[in-house]
Amino acid sequence: MSMNPLEHPHWHAGSRQLTCVAKQAETWQGDTLTAATLVLQDLASPCRFAFLPGQYLLIGTELAGKPVQRAYSISSSPAQTDRLAITVKRVAGGRLSNYLLDALQPGMTLSAQPPQGHFHLPATLPDQVVLLSGGSGISPMLSMTRALLASDYAGTVHFIHSAKRREEVIALAWLLDTAARHRQLRLSLQLSEPASELPGLPGRLSAETLAALLPDLQGVEFFLCGSDRYLAGVRALLAHPRYAGLPVHQEAFDLGAQPQDPTPQAQGHRITVPAFDKVVALQGDEPLLAALEREGLPIIGACRTGVCGSCKCRVLAGEVHSQSSLPLSPEEQAQGYVLACASRAASDLTLALN
Repeated sequence: MSMNPLEHPHWHAGSRQLTCVAKQAETWQGDTLTAATLVLQDLASPCRFAFLPGQYLLIGTELAGKPVQRAYSISSSPAQTDRLAITVKRVAGGRLSNYLLDALQPGMTLSAQPPQGHFHLPATLPDQVVLLSGGSGISPMLSMTRALLASDYAGTVHFIHSAKRREEVIALAWLLDTAARHRQLRLSLQLSEPASELPGLPGRLSAETLAALLPDLQGVEFFLCGSDRYLAGVRALLAHPRYAGLPVHQEAFDLGAQPQDPTPQAQGHRITVPAFDKVVALQGDEPLLAALEREGLPIIGACRTGVCGSCKCRVLAGEVHSQSSLPLSPEEQAQGYVLACASRAASDLTLALN
């Protein structure tokens, strides 16, 4: 069988079994692997991977007899169509991330859904792409950078990444080598524990640092990815009048954190799902996703933090309180779509599942 990827169809629908063909360690804490890049291919039914730099992959497997799925950003370039890579960072108590780092080896398979997500580079590129990331939010930025450098992009890529220390920076060697070879890539590492030999200014990203890194704002477009706390800090910096009107795109990356609703909700509500002839009794103030999963209804909870959109469902009747609608379009929100992982009932509900 020929393995020329151009002879195979694009993957745009349906689940596939992807084989891990390579596993590259990225960061360690002592003897514990804390982040790794997994290179994935469909060896059984070869296909061409098509995605926009910044999108994610919904990955799953069975652990202790139960299916587990999570969303991981693609870190490779879309220019390589016969394989793709995800970069996984260990999450405390994260069942799938711990499995992928501790147990998964080359030759083993994972189920996957086609690449998706609204956070990606636009079709028309700005003169200056500013990538601001914190922690594991670096993953989609690696894909964006690789895509830009592999294309005929003539602008400037500002790669500004924040971490505690150099040992926690994913793909550090690649970033340093690539920045040394490509003048258009301007790398700045904002480390709480600075290392003098690395590019960047010491300490957390500040208004002064950001202004120094971006003296010219002509044609600037911002892309942000990191934890909720990181994003809140960066958005506060970008609220300065000098950045007014500049486009800002963002993706939250609080994997493992569970959304909390600060508003106490009434208990004892029920969810009716007419298409499956089910009535689900909510237990306390649990998210909709927990109740739907408990009843075995077909809903996917990947990120469980209101980021990926895999668990979106439509409210046909009733009211909910939602902590996140980040991946939902204004049209979807107007139609009553909510994220089951980040929503709690404020009344009895009638739902339609995708």
